[in-house]
Amino acid sequence: MLPIGLWLSARAAEQLSESIGGGTELRDRLAALGLSIVTLNGFPYQDFHGSEVKLRVYEPHWANTRRALHTQRLADLLPDLLMPGVRTASISTLPLGWRALFSQEGCGASIGIASALLEQTVRHL
Repeated sequence: MLPIGLWLSARAAEQLSESIGGGTELRDRLAALGLSIVTLNGFPYQDFHGSEVKLRVYEPHWANTRRALHTQRLADLLPDLLMPGVRTASISTLPLGWRALFSQEGCGASIGIASALLEQTVRHL
């Protein structure tokens, strides 16, 4: 098996979580191709092949509940995506946010909100 990382946009993660057998079915299809998921990339929230990619890839930042909900959804999906017997895996996510965007919305407030959402996400795990 070739270990891979899988990027799921928020929309794709939502659709996969709502489908019956979605995570396990995807895992089995990938296994048939000799692939096994070991990490999920939750950094880009949506399509990151358009214009203004470098800036938009940081949206939404961690002071926005959409970032926390997306990361929590990925955490819920991950166990079904892993091959049986796999005990460790990871999810990569945004490092709080792009400084300019993050601080435009009120640096102190953004940091406080982001901290609360990160704590909520950790409790969700």
